[in-house]
Amino acid sequence: MPRHEGQAKTAPAKTRAALAEAMDLRRLGPEHSGLVADLERLCFPTPWNAEQLRQGMEQGSIRVYGVLAAGKLLGYLSYYAVGDEAEVVNFAVGSVWRRQGKGRALLGHVLQKWREEGIRVGFLEVRASNEAAIHLYTSCGFRQMGVRRGYYPETGEDALLLKLTLADLPGPVERTERRYP
Repeated sequence: MPRHEGQAKTAPAKTRAALAEAMDLRRLGPEHSGLVADLERLCFPTPWNAEQLRQGMEQGSIRVYGVLAAGKLLGYLSYYAVGDEAEVVNFAVGSVWRRQGKGRALLGHVLQKWREEGIRVGFLEVRASNEAAIHLYTSCGFRQMGVRRGYYPETGEDALLLKLTLADLPGPVERTERRYP
């Protein structure tokens, strides 16, 4: 797994606790494009660059929400929205911060924003081999509606096409299942 430059495979517990305490979920702007591009390069074989991200954010064609703590970008989710539909473009959490609830909190935050924006249906593709992501998405209400064979050009791997109908979710979207340190 890729890591943030200068970070150990696992951050010391004291550091993780301090960053989690200061965790900030919010919409990111063009000024954050470099941070997002850095995380893209660590997590994806064909990343967007900072200029592409900056332009997309400035034009409003792509919306990006992130988890920030102490000036560090721990994770982000980007999406397109047209009418009452949204499509997740990319969703990444730095390897040091995975399996700590940051991704779940971020996804819950974005789903709540979708409701506020009038989004009724959301879509995304996920690698068929990415069991952790599939579990997260299905636990938040996404359901498989198809398979895109050979979708990922660098590996030829299939993508599962997932759909979420926000009206099917009961009450407000939960941002986390539990409190995380």
